[in-house]
Amino acid sequence: MYGSALSQEGVAVILIDMQNGFMQELREGALKKILPNQLAALEAANALGISVAVLEFRGYGDTLTELMNQVVKSADYEVFIKCTDSGFSCTAFEAWLEARKNIQTLFLMGINAGFCVRATATDAIRKGYTIMTSTGVIAGQKHHKSDDYIGWYHNNGTLIEA
Repeated sequence: MYGSALSQEGVAVILIDMQNGFMQELREGALKKILPNQLAALEAANALGISVAVLEFRGYGDTLTELMNQVVKSADYEVFIKCTDSGFSCTAFEAWLEARKNIQTLFLMGINAGFCVRATATDAIRKGYTIMTSTGVIAGQKHHKSDDYIGWYHNNGTLIEA
């Protein structure tokens, strides 16, 4: 499923805030839903030679080991520590993207779908990138409305229903 979305030219995979410190805030069952899909997308990205960026919010620990074990198989990956919701602030992420001149589309995965993922997506759109994501690779926190972000992604990018 995700291989076909990633097979288009000019795509990078962006993994956002899949850190140990955020896991207890997820809705029940969310991690079991998104983790296998994220792993499948990373595996497809690796097979296709797609660049992968990992964004981590400062102070929330490391990205989940299962995900990092797949990320490090990529021929082109980088981990960025961010200090605000958007991956474009407080990091060298934007310069990393610009150095890969063919990237026009960002496939976004991670948590917090209504905040950090969406803030990164909003900044990406402002900077001229196209965004893609899937309901199978993003999740929100348990105290947020379960659908508070789905319409936004549908209206502002490509949303693949899982």
